[in-house]
Amino acid sequence: NLAYKKVVKNPNNQKEILNLEQAFNKAQQQDLNEIELLKKEGNPENWEKIYELYKTIRSRQLKIQGLPALKIEEENRTVVFNYINVDDELVKSKQNAAAYFYTYAQQLLNSGSKENARKAYSQFVQVKKFYNNYRSVDSLIEVSQAMGISYVLIRSQNKTTFALPAMFADEMLRINTADLNTNWI
Repeated sequence: NLAYKKVVKNPNNQKEILNLEQAFNKAQQQDLNEIELLKKEGNPENWEKIYELYKTIRSRQLKIQGLPALKIEEENRTVVFNYINVDDELVKSKQNAAAYFYTYAQQLLNSGSKENARKAYSQFVQVKKFYNNYRSVDSLIEVSQAMGISYVLIRSQNKTTFALPAMFADEMLRINTADLNTNWI
């Protein structure tokens, strides 16, 4: 990013052009190596990370594509950035990540526990980050929220034997239930 900013500012800065070329290639290779490792692990939890890495690669490439042709005068060559078409992998990893979160959330929801229903809710919300209308995720979010909510009844009474000033008693017995409401209570 630093080299990119410097090259945008001065497209003839030979040192920064070389730095940009080197940094781009290193970043691409690091991300691709990380993706390869995550895929080899075979852990479905990794699909979100893989998706994010592919998004990073795509974003980086789009940023660099916007630059004019860069020349390295000492070597009498034009800088060539090796772009990788990650669109198919981006879509595949997005689908796999959504499917993982959806399946995991369904397992949690089927356990029947309040705590797992709350976890399922957050997993279904993750699915919506990938696809807004994935399968029946909206209805499952409502179901998991309903299963995870704890209902609380609050009653306040003055059981003192003393005569309290009316304003003092009113203030003591006033409870703002809106402050007590949370996502799960």
